[in-house]
Amino acid sequence: MSEKELKNIDEEIKYLKHCLDTFENLQKEFLIKAELIIDDCKEGKTTKFLKHCDDIERLNGRFNPALSSVESFYKTTYKAKRNLDNLLSFACKFSGYIDSLNLYSKYFKESIQKAIILLNEEKDILKKQNSSTNLKEKDILKKEFLEKEKQIFEIYKNNSKFDLLNYDLKHFFNSIKYDAIKMWHFICNKKLLSISSILFLGSILCVPYFIIENKVPSISFDELYFALIVVFAFGFLTLFYIGVIFLYQNYLLFDISKYNKTAINHAYIYIYHLLFLTSLLLIVCNSLKDNLLILLFSLMAVLSLFFAIYSSFKSKTISNTILFLLLIFISDFLFFAIVKFRSDEIDVLALIMFVIIWFFARLLSMLKIFEYSLQGFFAILILFVILLFLHKDFVRLAGIANYDANYIVPTKFIPKHILDSNLSKCDKDNETCIIKFDENLTMLKNVKVVVKSDEKYFLKLNKQPFECEKFNDKIKCNDDIFNAHDLKCKNIKENGLECEYSYPIFEINQKNIVN
Repeated sequence: MSEKELKNIDEEIKYLKHCLDTFENLQKEFLIKAELIIDDCKEGKTTKFLKHCDDIERLNGRFNPALSSVESFYKTTYKAKRNLDNLLSFACKFSGYIDSLNLYSKYFKESIQKAIILLNEEKDILKKQNSSTNLKEKDILKKEFLEKEKQIFEIYKNNSKFDLLNYDLKHFFNSIKYDAIKMWHFICNKKLLSISSILFLGSILCVPYFIIENKVPSISFDELYFALIVVFAFGFLTLFYIGVIFLYQNYLLFDISKYNKTAINHAYIYIYHLLFLTSLLLIVCNSLKDNLLILLFSLMAVLSLFFAIYSSFKSKTISNTILFLLLIFISDFLFFAIVKFRSDEIDVLALIMFVIIWFFARLLSMLKIFEYSLQGFFAILILFVILLFLHKDFVRLAGIANYDANYIVPTKFIPKHILDSNLSKCDKDNETCIIKFDENLTMLKNVKVVVKSDEKYFLKLNKQPFECEKFNDKIKCNDDIFNAHDLKCKNIKENGLECEYSYPIFEINQKNIVN
């Protein structure tokens, strides 16, 4: 394996040296022509000026790598050819461009020379690694090799206009390895996986829930200890899922789009995310009919399929294209499902910010170099939004709040409006119903425990939305009649309403609970 790697490194060094020689020769020729153009401008020789402009433009096709400074030269020469009366002003501007080119050329050549030095150092490391029999020494040499790979990748990333012939991809993967190992060592050295750190991180995931509810939970340390470990484990799995789906999906988008640098790439991202955001906003605002939802989903699916087929013809990477489509559907349509079933809990501004982050992350996937550190930053932002959104699930999973329970309570301690709430029918297993045993005792079945705080249970009726209709100045739901202020309703059809109970959270003292 090391022999093959050594051969690949030799080929890369040879290519870099060839590019340096070509660059230096073209630069010399370019500067000679540029000086002639300046002289022509100062002396007013329009015929020679046009000829030298044509010469310098022909260098464009041979100039590899292409530099932004060189592109500025060509744009300026085209303007000058259309305005020959202003040649003296053009000469001053052209001199400034030459200075800019010289500065950039110095930086570029130093960067490539440094890359060649690093590649030669990699060869020495591989030779030592191949001859060594000491496992510890081999491990040290491997880390040194990955560090060199990281440095080379940074050089290539900062010279992204340079034609890299896919050499950057090998360094890209090794650079990720280096950063991953470094991060793991940091986690181990700082003892971030110690029990105390796990408990702290688990508590951080639960804090948003209690801030929103404005209650401090009452829970014993023994219960809290195990609960926070469970929450941390769930949060870690969420982090892993986001990392795999988000980062790998964007890498695949980079991989299949790098072969067709056209406006179609950007058009796909813009149109797809416009449809994506429109669908989510309509869901949250309860304005999306099923037929329109199907239409928007179909447009997004067709658009993604068209882009994938087009890209696969250009790149010949059908497997990556299929995998990209699968990840798009898994991530985006799973998010659709979450928003659909929790539309009442979602803040519109947070949703818009989520889609904007998602949009820019995918747009930046189409750069010439895959900026995995930047993508990691976007992944952290996405994860932060999702973890905030899942705070209710964290506390419910840990069993410290937001869970369902059955309590038998003396009737006199239950608020009158709860007893009169027409919840005597236990139609569904996950909905609250009130069962009166006698005049003195009542069971609250499947009641939502918002939080236990200060030796009190703060409870909420757990009832799914149900269909109703207007009945004079009241609301009729099946055979039950309600006052308008007892329900929270929204229109779903011409005369129909979808309602849920608007009763506030009520409290029961722990000592008043019989069971």
